[in-house]
Amino acid sequence: MSGIPARVAILLGLAALSTPPRHVDAQIRASERGSVAQTIDGTTIRIEYGRPRLRQRTTAEIFGKEVTWGEVWTPGANRATSFAVDRDVTINGARVPAGSY
Repeated sequence: MSGIPARVAILLGLAALSTPPRHVDAQIRASERGSVAQTIDGTTIRIEYGRPRLRQRTTAEIFGKEVTWGEVWTPGANRATSFAVDRDVTINGARVPAGSY
């Protein structure tokens, strides 16, 4: 019976070590999320996007090297950009039904 308290102490110690400190959750992600919503003529448009960080790099180090000139660039390391409208819209002559994309 004397070994049970030692086992409990070891298990509690392991549980404490496996729980990340609170400040870890507060750290900035690789690419923070941003969003914007606007109602125009009764239609609400919402865009959620990644906000890339330079991390001590210059734009010249990113554009032309990491992002090839003339190609489509997808900013945001974590998730793709989303676009939502609550009514059918026309963009550059193309009809886009209401929904999330």
